[in-house]
Amino acid sequence: MIERLNAKAVTVRYHLRQLRQEGRIEPTTQQVRSPNVRYRLIKTKEK
Repeated sequence: MIERLNAKAVTVRYHLRQLRQEGRIEPTTQQVRSPNVRYRLIKTKEK
């Protein structure tokens, strides 16, 4: 069970890093729902 959760956490961190490199999310200090959320989606202009 713990191993599965650990793997999931690593995967989430990996995806967060990928998204940050793509510029889709940015670090935030805002408390969004839970204090564990340190990123927020960067709003993109939709056509």
